Amino acid sequence: MDYQTYQDIQWLERLGDRGKFLQVILGEVLKQGDCTIYECNLVEGKDLYLELRGEKYGLEVKTCDSMKVTVGDKDLRDIKEAGKDVNPGFAVLRIHPNAEWRITDPKVFEIGNQHTLPVTAMRANPLSELQNIVNTHNDSVLQSVVREMKEAGYGKTDDLGVKELKRKLLQEN
Repeated sequence: MDYQTYQDIQWLERLGDRGKFLQVILGEVLKQGDCTIYECNLVEGKDLYLELRGEKYGLEVKTCDSMKVTVGDKDLRDIKEAGKDVNPGFAVLRIHPNAEWRITDPKVFEIGNQHTLPVTAMRANPLSELQNIVNTHNDSVLQSVVREMKEAGYGKTDDLGVKELKRKLLQEN
């Protein structure tokens, strides 16, 4: 991500749950790459269900500030319960200038209590088509969404902004 994108993410943090905002914005990014978004769950279950060229995906979305990401058993169970016709994956974003989303196969984690991996290890098993879309569109989409939010007057802590983004994401499929 470029520095402006990083600053925009810092601005989102002031609004509340930065992770929820970034999850919905990731959905917008994937839509730019011709994905159809079917679900965006902000509380329970798989975070994003989508389809690209006939392939279905269920993504668990994580953000972190450190060099490592921790995934719990519940996240792994949710991934495995996505269904036989759904390709499971993790989308992880380290919040740092020059960092980028890593979209990977869940095989990089093993069942246990907590699973911690360096974010760089997520490069091992990428879900390449989704990774390429995110690499191409993330900065421009995120900056555009934040610009629209600022113009609409968002800026105080509330849950309205993320709910409105989710509504738009699912409405335009």
